[in-house]
Amino acid sequence: MKRIVTIAAIGLLLGILYPALNTVNVGANPHDPITILSNSDFTSANGVVSGTGTSWDPYVISGWEIFGGDFGVKVANTDRFFIITDNSILNSTYFGISVNSAANNTCEIRNNVIRYAQVDGILIEQTNQSKIQANDVQFCVSSGIVIRRSHNCQIEGNLANSNSQKTGGGAAGIYIDESTLNAVVGNIANSNSPLFAPGLWLIHNSSFNTMYFNEFSLNCHGILIDGESKGSFLHANSMLFNTLSGIVLAASSGEGMFFNNTIAGNSRGVEIINSSSNRFWVNNFVYNTRQVVTDSSINLWDNSYPCGGNHWSDYTGTDTKSGPSQNEPCKDGIGDNHNVINLNNVDYYPLMNPWPQDLLVVSSTPTSPAPFVPLDPDQMVRETEPINVKIIIKWNPTDVQKVLLFYRVNGEPWCNTTTIYSPTSRIWTRNIPGQPGESVVEFYAEIYIGADESPTCVSDIMTRNVKSLIDGDINGDDIVDIFDIVIVAIHFGETG
Repeated sequence: MKRIVTIAAIGLLLGILYPALNTVNVGANPHDPITILSNSDFTSANGVVSGTGTSWDPYVISGWEIFGGDFGVKVANTDRFFIITDNSILNSTYFGISVNSAANNTCEIRNNVIRYAQVDGILIEQTNQSKIQANDVQFCVSSGIVIRRSHNCQIEGNLANSNSQKTGGGAAGIYIDESTLNAVVGNIANSNSPLFAPGLWLIHNSSFNTMYFNEFSLNCHGILIDGESKGSFLHANSMLFNTLSGIVLAASSGEGMFFNNTIAGNSRGVEIINSSSNRFWVNNFVYNTRQVVTDSSINLWDNSYPCGGNHWSDYTGTDTKSGPSQNEPCKDGIGDNHNVINLNNVDYYPLMNPWPQDLLVVSSTPTSPAPFVPLDPDQMVRETEPINVKIIIKWNPTDVQKVLLFYRVNGEPWCNTTTIYSPTSRIWTRNIPGQPGESVVEFYAEIYIGADESPTCVSDIMTRNVKSLIDGDINGDDIVDIFDIVIVAIHFGETG
């Protein structure tokens, strides 16, 4: 099935508009900057509103608005459990929130709003198994969120937009330094300096980190993996419209796995320098100026047959064959010819269509015209009964040029008709005329996005069998009985 090119337009729009929509004033009560340098410093004077510092009753620092100072909240050298949550921290000279040398699995930072830190918004240093979740960190001079020499942390659902305001580089929306086995999940890091900063930067042996369901767009690079940071695992991320590259692998950053990502509208889709043994498969490479730039690197660009390789918007091959050697009858959604990047980098099984699998949904139900009563939609269509086809497209409807419905009966030539869009239900619909009993009706849909002259997406072919009715069997339950007489009586005298 041909698929719509996914470029996460909704996520990108949210990433751009979020600063205007978000309320900075999360913390309701003013408070001086908070500094905790030992267990004994967890006091009410230092902003603790509850808790005893145990795993089941952690200290909670919450509800404060903190303006200025070297640090908004600084915690160091503790083995107590603590949560920093629902604070607003503005204009810190150094860091909005800094945690250094806390014991494993003791630190949670969540739901804070941080603006205009003169260095980094959040810094986690030498503090393993920390949780940094659902924070809004923007307009910081250096990085939004920094994980340094900390392992097994969870960085989830944060907004790290419009950071890295300084010139000269060395910062990112999310910056991971000398840190391993971290999970970066569901974050948005957009519009960090388009000249100097990536959305996400892994550096200095930051190996075996996992990144999925993130968006890194409108930065200098989407993701930069550098300095022998090996074994990265990237799944279902979007790297869109970055000034230079969607993904950069440099300085022996190999052995990574990259799949189900969308890399679109960048100057370079993927740039690889001296980094080998990475595998890319089932990614969308869409309308990048150069899809791949590689130097002194040998990587894998498919996951063998039948899983296949990647979708390339500039691939010009055809699909008429199937099989591991693409020499068997019947097409299989994989191009018959290789997509050659260079002699050492080849996608042997390029995908004809982009992923994912569920952007176009086609369903149908019998329309049950009078005098018939409705049947269960799972049952067969009755003779002369039109089929109502419904088409759901997971895309901005204003970008949809047209949706065509194709149908045929008993293998005859295909007919096509334009569907009708309902702004209320956001569904395209069209009826297929009723057919004689024992007919077989086949149908599928094509959608056209923007100015595309060829279909952007084509559904699978669906089939409906048409059921013959017994004379007098009005409701189609295969028996003539009192219920059929009742239906006739209700509709007696109707016309048209």
